[in-house]
Amino acid sequence: MKAYFRMRLHQLERQAFALGSYAVLIAFVLITFWIYSFFLQQKPTLVIWFCGLSALALIAWHRNRNDLHFLESNIPDYHLLLSAEYLLFLLPFVLSSVPGGYSYYWLSSIIFSFLLPWYRPQNEQRAMNKWLWFIPLALFEWRSGMRKLYVPLVVLYLAAWLAVGLPYFSVFLLWLLTVLATGFYDHNENLAVLTDSYSSAQVFLHNKLLLHIKWVMIWFLPVIVLHLVFHWQNLFIVMLITMGLIMLWVFSILAKYSHYTPGYSWVKQSNFTAVIAILSILPIGFIFPTGYSLYYYFKAVRNLKPYFND
Repeated sequence: MKAYFRMRLHQLERQAFALGSYAVLIAFVLITFWIYSFFLQQKPTLVIWFCGLSALALIAWHRNRNDLHFLESNIPDYHLLLSAEYLLFLLPFVLSSVPGGYSYYWLSSIIFSFLLPWYRPQNEQRAMNKWLWFIPLALFEWRSGMRKLYVPLVVLYLAAWLAVGLPYFSVFLLWLLTVLATGFYDHNENLAVLTDSYSSAQVFLHNKLLLHIKWVMIWFLPVIVLHLVFHWQNLFIVMLITMGLIMLWVFSILAKYSHYTPGYSWVKQSNFTAVIAILSILPIGFIFPTGYSLYYYFKAVRNLKPYFND
């Protein structure tokens, strides 16, 4: 078991190195959320929601593992190793529930972490395509990203609805969802998809931005409005943060096409997006993605013109 967890530690180090600035962003978000969980878990209802969301997170982790076949073939008691991993995942939140006196609520999640390794997920690509019927084909980045991250994204979105009664927490969860979604734009589509329906780079970018922002507002605006019903006194700050979220989507799209090369992924741009994402959550943070969006817009137009022959 020691050798197994030593190997996991080395894998984590390599993954953190590969993520670059995203690793810092993820660590910042996790630490902030864990500290906030001390205050949230003072109420039994919120502890129950924490337990339920953690169970969904474990399911997402388990279903997206790429090493299950290897572990099953090479390690006789791999179920116990997986249970230990899942318990380590739950441990910080179990500890943060101690001051509130509701730690015993986590017993069901702990039992679930022991049982989950016996579940063997199947390939459900076709089922996922049916679940994504409501997303237009033009939002192919969303469809591709949702296949990989649908459980954490759905959990964050539902949690944002449930947290509308808490000051700023719904907005924070929508920001976290946006940070995950910026990864949708890391990979560049092939040239045929890019030039299929548009005659010029400017027309393409305008329609691309309008479509994506429209769908962002369809999903985000109801949550924000309901949040403001409970916290109308925070209207100004919430509006500023919402502007930052929207501009982060705009920035991610324009940054992608400012470096567009058919079928290529830009890791360095992903790292810079992580930095802008951290800044965008500040009350006046919208100025950072807005400023860089203006710069990347003109750069994207210049970069795409040769592909559209305009």
